[in-house]
Amino acid sequence: PKKGEGETAERMNRFIGYSLVTIILLMLSFYNAHMTFYHNYFHMISVYCKVLWHRFFWRWPPRFMSFFYIPALVLTIREGWYAFTSPHDLDGD
Repeated sequence: PKKGEGETAERMNRFIGYSLVTIILLMLSFYNAHMTFYHNYFHMISVYCKVLWHRFFWRWPPRFMSFFYIPALVLTIREGWYAFTSPHDLDGD
């Protein structure tokens, strides 16, 4: 954080950082070679949901990357909650 920034700005910076790390982990964990041409947007979303279900919920044992992206997702949600619900007078302005 820059000098002079308050607690609210620091919370928002942490939230943005955690969000970026979580997005990268989710992209790495979902990388696949089956993505091809789709007829329309609905077809693409339906294939995505099917792959998501099979890869992350149906398969046992859990995938290795889930031990990284689940805690990152929880931290992102927590930091986002703290960043967006922090009171305006937290910085003493």
